[in-house]
Amino acid sequence: MKLFCIPYAGGSAAIYSRWRAELHPDIELVPLELPGRGSRIGEPLCRDIESLSRDAAARIRKEAGEVPFAVFGHSLGSLVAYEAAHLLLQDGGRAPFHLFVSGRGAVHLEPKRERLLYPLGDQEFMEAIFELGGTPREVLQHKEILSLFLPILREDYRISETYVYRERPPFPFDITVMYGTEDRTHLPNVPEWGRHTGGECRLKAYEGDHFFLNDSRHRTEMIVLINHTLRSVPAAGLAAGTGLRT
Repeated sequence: MKLFCIPYAGGSAAIYSRWRAELHPDIELVPLELPGRGSRIGEPLCRDIESLSRDAAARIRKEAGEVPFAVFGHSLGSLVAYEAAHLLLQDGGRAPFHLFVSGRGAVHLEPKRERLLYPLGDQEFMEAIFELGGTPREVLQHKEILSLFLPILREDYRISETYVYRERPPFPFDITVMYGTEDRTHLPNVPEWGRHTGGECRLKAYEGDHFFLNDSRHRTEMIVLINHTLRSVPAAGLAAGTGLRT
C-alpha cells in the first residue's frame, strides 16, 4: 500500500517526513512535492487548481504502478487530493483505496472566511497567516526566506480562495475527514463531506486550530488511524486494475 501525501498552502512535501517512522512497514509514504517549492523549486508555480491536480494525478498514476494506494491532503492539499482523485477515475483509471482529507470543509461549500487573504498587501497578508498558525513569525526576520516563501504562499491562497466547485458523481471509495475543533473557517462545513462518497464518510476531530496536524500528539493519533484504515485492505479484495474493494 502506498500513501500519497499532499501539503498545505506554502508547504513542502517535507512536512510529512516524520510520518515515515510511525507508519506501518507495509505502508509506503510518498510525499508529493508540488511545483515551485522544495525539491521542485526550479519549476514554475501552478496558477490554478486544474494544473495542480493534473500534476498530482500524473505523479500518483506513475508512482502507484499496480500497487493499492491512498491519498492524504491537508487544507489546499485536500482540494488537490479531491480533484486529483476525480482525474484518476477518468477513463476507467485506478481509484484510491481511500481518501483522507484534513483541515478543509466540504468542497461544494464556501469556507466561512471573513475576508480574502490573497489580495492583501505583504505585511497584512503575513499577519493574517501568522494568526492562522502554522507559520513562525521568525520568517519576517529573514528577508531572503520571506522573498522566496511569500509568492508561493500567496499563489496557493489565491488558488484555494478562488476555487470553483464542479458537480460530479460521488466517489466509489470511503473518505476520512480530519479537522481541528477550533478551525473556525472550515469546521462548519466538515460534516458535508459525506455528499462526496457513495461509501462511508468518517469524521475525526482533533483539539486545535487549522494546523492541528503539526502537534506531535495529534500526528501520532492521525497515523494510528491511517494505519488501521489502510491495514484493513484485504490483499485479495482489490478489483484488478482499479484499486477498488470488491
